[in-house]
Amino acid sequence: MSDRTNLQCYIYACPDDQKQAAADALSEMQLNWGCADATPRELVLNQPYTEDQARCGSAEELAAELREAAPGASFVLWEDPAYEWLGSLQAYTPELGEFAGECDADGQVVAVLAGILAEIDKVAGDAAAIRAALHRAMGGPWFDDWSSKRS
Repeated sequence: MSDRTNLQCYIYACPDDQKQAAADALSEMQLNWGCADATPRELVLNQPYTEDQARCGSAEELAAELREAAPGASFVLWEDPAYEWLGSLQAYTPELGEFAGECDADGQVVAVLAGILAEIDKVAGDAAAIRAALHRAMGGPWFDDWSSKRS
């Protein structure tokens, strides 16, 4: 038996003609909508689709399935840390592309010093560019996009 953890997915924008394909991808992963016992037949935007016994590594698989099934959809999903490993955050919008990072149980990116210093080195000397680079490296644009579309 493989290691298990919690997984949550929020699809917050999706073209109408791709909603069924996105819902089908969620169903294949056996994610539940909110507290319901089963995935609804049609996609509900900005609702948590969850699984409390997801196989570790499922976040990357689900992100790939969603991008393939509904390339016009925007989503944020993550699996919680398990045992000695950090969680895995996956985010996507057609405009921004893909984002992946290690995260905590709230889906917040966890950065290590080497990664932060590498981002600073890319734009050394320009405080605004440093802030923007760190914001992007921590998934900020994807969370900003999600936040701007929540009701």
